[in-house]
Amino acid sequence: MPAPLPDLLQYNSSLERVRRGLIAITASPLFLIDSHLGEALRCILVESEDWSRAADVSVEESLIAWYAHCVRDSKVDCPRSAQLYAEALSDPKRAWTKHNATLTVDLLRSFTAQGIPARVIKGQPLAEAVYGDYLLRNSSDIDLVVPVRYVAEATEHLRKQGFAPALSLQWFKDDRFLRLNKEASFVALGGAFTVDLHWGLVNRWNAQAVEPHELFENRGHSVELMEQLLPWFDRSLLFRIQLAHVISSDFVGLKAWVDLAHVSDLLSPEEWAACAGTCLNLGAERALALALMVLESVFCRPLPLPISASNRTSLAPTATRISDCLYSGRVPASFLNSLNLAYVVGGVRSAWRALSQAWTPAMIDFEHVDATTGTSTLVWQMTMRRTRKHLFTTRAQR
Repeated sequence: MPAPLPDLLQYNSSLERVRRGLIAITASPLFLIDSHLGEALRCILVESEDWSRAADVSVEESLIAWYAHCVRDSKVDCPRSAQLYAEALSDPKRAWTKHNATLTVDLLRSFTAQGIPARVIKGQPLAEAVYGDYLLRNSSDIDLVVPVRYVAEATEHLRKQGFAPALSLQWFKDDRFLRLNKEASFVALGGAFTVDLHWGLVNRWNAQAVEPHELFENRGHSVELMEQLLPWFDRSLLFRIQLAHVISSDFVGLKAWVDLAHVSDLLSPEEWAACAGTCLNLGAERALALALMVLESVFCRPLPLPISASNRTSLAPTATRISDCLYSGRVPASFLNSLNLAYVVGGVRSAWRALSQAWTPAMIDFEHVDATTGTSTLVWQMTMRRTRKHLFTTRAQR
């Protein structure tokens, strides 16, 4: 197991010890080797209450399948109640995961039949490709990506498949809306199943680690899911896709980081070189450097690429704060937000794009979806008058 495990007892806070331990376990390259689980659990769960804390944190961070695997297959004696609690929490998730896997295959097949290029990112194909078992990664939705020119056809096809869009279909024919947004949600059966339709991986102000057209290039890779071969990505591109997931979660989504850590273990030196070169060409060099610094400090991964002294110095405070957020589970709104991270990672121009979009009435919150009707409560983001006044006050006026 990674080196930090023996030092976990130094943390007085049981919750912080549990979070640090779960990060160490789930992101360990030895995660799937059962003989290492007992030692890891003994380091983390030193109090009787820790078992339930660990389960609760796992549910909160969508890591319950991993935790249940640890409890079920480890060699350490754990309370019977802890075993039952983990299974009770994970079994319903496993059932939904199976349904999502089946639905993923069916949807891709139907899109292909309609002549609509589509790929699934994350979800059960990722779990099968990286972990060897699609049930080890909880997934509450299906992330489907299509080229932007096929968005209108894709939304109509999803509607015919029984998925209700979160907003009127006319929005998907609006070029301005498509430029300013990257995804929209569709729900079926009162919210039981959700498809997030993507036509981009990150918002336009963020570092672009992936060119959209790369997702649809046939590079001869596939992954088997439910006895069906699905188109997949080479490992260098897969890492950049997962990097985009970390970026879109404002660098604090623990599940996205765990995936990124495991995908990083797959790359060869040649693939790392290709990944770095592409990120440099796309202007995502600082985002890659920040990700590698966090993977090194939190997930105990050796640096596969050199990081320039200037990037290491300028990004160190951000990497430290991201690490603190992952360990504590608390995200201070004053620091970790899209505008701040756009500036830190992408510079003034990226921050300007983020601020411009915040003023745009077409920016819609897709998270507020009524689970009963499948309709959306459109939340229009208001102009940040004070910020605008502060930014555009001239020195003479001050």
